[in-house]
Amino acid sequence: MEGQGLKGIRQIQTHPNYLQSNSTSHKWPFSAVAELIDNAYDPDARASNLDINYESFCSGPCLTFTDDGNGLDAEGMHKMFCLGYSHKKDIDVPKHLAVGQYGNGFKSGSMRLGRQDAIVFSIKNNTKTIGFMSQTFLENTEAATVVVPIVSWNLANQIIPSADAEPSLRAILEHSIFTTTKELFEQFEKISEQMTLHKRTRMNSERVKGTRIIIYNLKKDASNRLEFDFMKEVNDIIIAEEYDLTHPAVSMDEPDDESDIPKHTYSLRAYCSILYMKPKLHIYLRGKKVQTLFVEKSLSKTERDTYKPKNVQLVPDKPIKITFGFNPKKNQYGMLMYYKNRLIKPYEKVGYQLKPDQRGVGVLGVVECNFIEPTHNKQDFLSSKVYSCLIKALGEKLNDYWNEKMGNPVGEIVGLVSPNPEEDIHPDDNWVQCDRCDKWRKLPPNANLEVVEQEDVEWFCEMNPDSHHSRCDIAEEPEDVDDARSSYKKTFKKRQQAAQVADYQRKKDEDARKRQERAKINEEKKRLQQEKVQLVVVEQQVATQEQQAKQAKEMEKLRQQLALQEKQLREQELQIQQGIPGPSTQADPEQELQIQQGIPGPSTQADPEQELQIQQGIPGSSTQADPEQELQIQQGIPGPSTQADPTYSDGEDDDDAQPTAPGPIPNKITKVNSRAKRQMPQPVTPRVTPAKQPRITPSACNRPSMPTSSPPTPLVNPQSPSQPPQEQAEQNEGPSVNELTVKLEDCWEKIEDLQSQLDKETSDVNNLKGKLNSLQTSMSVSTKVFEEKKICGKLNLRRSRYMQKRSRKPRSLRKI
Repeated sequence: MEGQGLKGIRQIQTHPNYLQSNSTSHKWPFSAVAELIDNAYDPDARASNLDINYESFCSGPCLTFTDDGNGLDAEGMHKMFCLGYSHKKDIDVPKHLAVGQYGNGFKSGSMRLGRQDAIVFSIKNNTKTIGFMSQTFLENTEAATVVVPIVSWNLANQIIPSADAEPSLRAILEHSIFTTTKELFEQFEKISEQMTLHKRTRMNSERVKGTRIIIYNLKKDASNRLEFDFMKEVNDIIIAEEYDLTHPAVSMDEPDDESDIPKHTYSLRAYCSILYMKPKLHIYLRGKKVQTLFVEKSLSKTERDTYKPKNVQLVPDKPIKITFGFNPKKNQYGMLMYYKNRLIKPYEKVGYQLKPDQRGVGVLGVVECNFIEPTHNKQDFLSSKVYSCLIKALGEKLNDYWNEKMGNPVGEIVGLVSPNPEEDIHPDDNWVQCDRCDKWRKLPPNANLEVVEQEDVEWFCEMNPDSHHSRCDIAEEPEDVDDARSSYKKTFKKRQQAAQVADYQRKKDEDARKRQERAKINEEKKRLQQEKVQLVVVEQQVATQEQQAKQAKEMEKLRQQLALQEKQLREQELQIQQGIPGPSTQADPEQELQIQQGIPGPSTQADPEQELQIQQGIPGSSTQADPEQELQIQQGIPGPSTQADPTYSDGEDDDDAQPTAPGPIPNKITKVNSRAKRQMPQPVTPRVTPAKQPRITPSACNRPSMPTSSPPTPLVNPQSPSQPPQEQAEQNEGPSVNELTVKLEDCWEKIEDLQSQLDKETSDVNNLKGKLNSLQTSMSVSTKVFEEKKICGKLNLRRSRYMQKRSRKPRSLRKI
């Protein structure tokens, strides 16, 4: 058609290669099939039945699409082949919106499936029309632009005259798979057979109408293998594994319920079952009816939510309805996003379903997004801010549904509860479509589902047990009141907030408990420190007590020595009282006889040289006296064995004298005051004096030394007659008995005092040792408890820090 005012202006031509370029928009072959199904479903065609079949002609396998729609005449056929032309927006049918809008679906879809070869047969208004679009024809004729032969006949099979009728018929017979007019008319007969087969002729006066599309020269690979596998399933069309680019390793033998790959990706029957949100078109695939699925009515635990996009004018101005539920096929979950009842994005994962856990698994959502434009191949939506907001909102609403049905508000990960994989999921209600009026009916709970589940058996309204909806002239039940769960109340957030408040309070109490424990630990530290200081003090006291005990032991040893000296002193005193000479003064009878006779003994035999020295008054080497010792003997001072302790004085108060330094107790009994010796009469030891004493040599004076406890006995020197007898008596006198008794009593009193002091100090040492042991035991136990509490405190601190990183404090609780 030429517009007014365009005469004389050259028109832009469409090169035949554009058909190939235009078909590449369909990467997935089923999207091209969906374009042809949409043409039969749209309100301009309004087909009720569509047959998709595999047939073989002389040129090889072909795909055929036969519907019972309104059909096309020559003018409508010409518009359909025009690129970019579409009048579907102008068609206004209530509750039936047209999917096609770009005027490109048939061209891109048919050219994608075959090698750009398609022939269309259609019956409308008592006319039969054929259109032929083929790149093979254009290549053979070397056409510079796209040329589509179109020819029409009446019901009497007479060609309708037109300028291009004869050339078009000749081109179709020469370059298509049909070479005779009879073969062309046979394809028209198959359209009427289609209506009779599916019992769509309600009245005898109703005329035959419909469309049949044949696509041949199907796409093959370099090895001459078809893109579709027609032999794998008799009643299905499967994408060959070599062409399945999305899931190349999919196994066709694996059951659909056990596979993680949705079956619609490789099975045309499975794809057609969910192609429309509310199916109205009956699709027969290779002679068997496709069990279309009313997805909204086939879910379990169904709930409805709403969404109203921002800055978008909706027609009508009502929020968008979103349906959520659990799919009986657990491996197929996500969002089914439709546009004007046509599936655009199947099983889109949102919200929890994008996480690597089990949250959101099995939840299926259904939404109709008529406010967003789809792409040309109708497999995605145009990327925009509105679409991004929609995806975000769908994720949030799916999370809310999961939390309400399966979520746990108390866990660390919100909603981390997965459904039982062994639990069978059944739809809330059973819906079935009438094969005559295409209306959906809700079956009662006690209805027999065996007939409904059989795909080969047709179902009609009169088979409905519900008498209120058992005729085709009765309207469908309204969708908004079809169940009692239309009011979707969300309580999870309130429960979650309450759980968060409880968790916050629990953490607060735990922090307070930890602070109390830390305070107790600090107090325990202080107590242990004090005990440690006390322990150091006690150790010092114990060391002091041990030193005192050591000194007491030394004093005990000295006491024993003193007792021994006392015993010796008493024996000596007894000898003195009895007049018994000591061992040093007792005379040997034989030696005394020798002395009287003047016969020198063996020990007193004089040496001539020594005797000469004695006569001359020269002292010899053996009799040479120590001057100091000789002076002590003349003055009556006792020798080394009876020498008094220099720590005691010679005065009268000898009993009160105290030692200046610890050490051995001095022999106070041996200290005799020279004044007391002269005052007290001392018994004289009788000596045997011969009438005539011979000269005694110095060697005769070498007697055995006297014991340390006995006083020295002065010897009678015969060579000193001038010495008075009183002085000799003073030399022989010893301490008096009374003085010794007084001294002895004083010593015993001091010994008893020392013994009592020693016992007291010993008991104090034992008490301190017991206290030291108890303190050490308590300190070891307290140290162990402190270390355990310290370790537990560190572990709890690390855990609390880790939990603070994993979970933030809710914004709603920050004000709290």
